[in-house]
Amino acid sequence: REVAEEEISTLQAKAEAMQIRLTAQWEAERATLKEDTEHRFTHQAAQERQGLQEAMALRAKDLNQTIADLRKVLVKREASAKKYKELARTLKDKLTQTEANFQEARGAMEDLHREVQGTVRLSTSWQQE
Repeated sequence: REVAEEEISTLQAKAEAMQIRLTAQWEAERATLKEDTEHRFTHQAAQERQGLQEAMALRAKDLNQTIADLRKVLVKREASAKKYKELARTLKDKLTQTEANFQEARGAMEDLHREVQGTVRLSTSWQQE
């Protein structure tokens, strides 16, 4: 999850930086094209500006899709993390129960061992009498 969030943050930062850079480039290009347009290339300058705007729109669309895809991955990873936490909790509960059962069995075996030793001592003492 942290990796996906980091990827989203990184991509968002790159998208913002790219948008700022593209906007700055577009503004610079627009100023140049405006001068050219006023002097001679009215039609050509308009086409170039439109192409740059379309390219920016496509890049923004691609970045938005990438962000949406990363969010989907993040949601899936969060769901997986939740499942693994639940599995870990279940395994911990089972381990605790197993340890309790083991301790109970150990106590019973120690009781049985003492009982057997007592019986052996009693049997030995009867045999000696």
